Amino acid sequence: MESEHVKQLKQQRATAKRRFTRKVNIFRESVCQEDPLSVLQHNYGEVSHAYIEVENIHEKYVELLIETTTDEDLIEDEDQYIMDIERKRNDSHALLAKKSDQQLKVNVSKAKVKVKALDPPVFNGDIREYPAFKADFERLMNDSFGKDPFALKQCLSGDALKAVKGVEIDYDQMFKRLDEKYGNCRKIVDVVLCDLKSLRKISDGDSKGFVKMVEKVERCWLDLKRMNLASEMNTSNTVSHIEKILPMTQKREWVILAEDITDPQKIFEELLEFLLKEKRVLEYMDSSIRSTVSLEKVNIHSINGSHGPDLGVPNGSCEIVEAIKKLQENQECQNKKLEQFYIDLAEGYSTEDFLTTFRRFVALRGFPRMIHSDGGSQLVAASKELRQIMSTWNMSDIIQFGSNEGLSWSFNKAADAPWQNGCSEALIKVIKRSIMMSIGDSVLTFGELQTVLFEVANLTNERPIGIKPGTDLELGNYLCPNDLLLGRASVKVPSGAWDNTGNSKHRLEFIQKIVTNFWRRWQRDYFPTLIVRQKWHVSKRNVKVGDIVLLQESNAVIGKWKLAQVVLVIPGHDDKVRNVTLRYKIQKPDKKYNGEPDMLVNRSVHRLVVLLPIEEQCT
Repeated sequence: MESEHVKQLKQQRATAKRRFTRKVNIFRESVCQEDPLSVLQHNYGEVSHAYIEVENIHEKYVELLIETTTDEDLIEDEDQYIMDIERKRNDSHALLAKKSDQQLKVNVSKAKVKVKALDPPVFNGDIREYPAFKADFERLMNDSFGKDPFALKQCLSGDALKAVKGVEIDYDQMFKRLDEKYGNCRKIVDVVLCDLKSLRKISDGDSKGFVKMVEKVERCWLDLKRMNLASEMNTSNTVSHIEKILPMTQKREWVILAEDITDPQKIFEELLEFLLKEKRVLEYMDSSIRSTVSLEKVNIHSINGSHGPDLGVPNGSCEIVEAIKKLQENQECQNKKLEQFYIDLAEGYSTEDFLTTFRRFVALRGFPRMIHSDGGSQLVAASKELRQIMSTWNMSDIIQFGSNEGLSWSFNKAADAPWQNGCSEALIKVIKRSIMMSIGDSVLTFGELQTVLFEVANLTNERPIGIKPGTDLELGNYLCPNDLLLGRASVKVPSGAWDNTGNSKHRLEFIQKIVTNFWRRWQRDYFPTLIVRQKWHVSKRNVKVGDIVLLQESNAVIGKWKLAQVVLVIPGHDDKVRNVTLRYKIQKPDKKYNGEPDMLVNRSVHRLVVLLPIEEQCT
């Protein structure tokens, strides 16, 4: 017969079991209703508490039952009783785990989409990147996600992802582990300074190495600045090490600049500003996407080896001004082009007039090896004439005329793109404008204007293009085109000391005034071109075969726009397309189209507007 205590425990266990069963039913209903994961977790917690209550009462009941009875079948039945309850608890746990996995996949998928859209920073375990990563992540992600552990996990990789293993669903715990491993400021400072000390000396002329060194120094400074520890860089050891690895040119400039720095707390910032300035200059010199010079311009020939003719009219004073500008470059100074000028007067604009003036130039300077010019009709014709003349000459005539090595005449492929002969066009534009402004409405004789042009050419050839080796800079000595052209001192015409008598018949004084006026204008207009400017440094899509373009024509009918299709692209040696061949149809007015033949023209891409790229056309 059961004791009173056994009956009491049995009744308590039955009550706890009913409570457990009710909690299990509530949990299963929430699963069927697809309640949020937080609700499921709460309901399962109630199930777990109810199970623990039943288990505790059951253990007490079984212990008392063993003391009061020897019936093993009864004890075995009690074991089966608690196993049934435990199985229900395990089934509930399996349901919760399944729902948790499903919700995790959904959350991760959503987090991936949101993270991809925001393009947040990714941290791979580099201790130097951690302060920036944490600041950027909290600024960018918390506003969009809140404290979302799934979004944080998507932004971790490598060692950082391993560091948060096991706590991937707890945002605060994830950042706690990251802070413990990567958030020590002292460690970051040591790593940054060690990285600086690993820098090696930069050789003179190693512009790429210098740029990389400056980028590394700037990165180290920014890493410490994010933690308000930029002062750690402003130490004598750090500054001294950077000074030691500088190339000789930059080191000399920095030593002069450092003498004027009075505040020792600003010496590193001044050094960094100096390095960034030098870096920008070197990047400008190296980053131009304009066409690099051709081989005939780079290879060193005689001083009269390469020429670029250009024609112009100085305000109607005479018919033609021919500027034959000599150009030679070397690879050590690609951005300081040696441009020497010969400016002469032609009697007309025809091919014969040009050839007459050109022969006069050859008589004075010798026969050139290479001529670069626009594709103008008069120069194209001149090239044909020269080829015909040279084909009929015998060897003695060729030697006498100075063309024993032959003449190569190079034209721009597009006749309407004079800027492709940019080396010849840039300075001659300034000269033309200065001459026109200097002469104004005055009328000069042929001989007077020719004298002005010769003196103008001499003045332009006296401009500075470099420094003479072994000369004192303080004396103002510099290298000019005349030094290389003549191999000796300047041959500038003495200005004289004529009095201004007001007599208009003193033409020599009149010429001198024009030349003096030109000099003032030339100096004013040419000097700004010596300043480094950012121009044409944005790379864009090349024009491709099949593109539909709008063609700019100077003789187009008013209100009519000409469409064409690109049939051939002509890339330069740097693979950038600057000239193309176009195909278009001629539509006769007021007549039915009967299949006119295609018209093919060569044009510069600067005269085109791409309306429909080949990629966007329907196949």
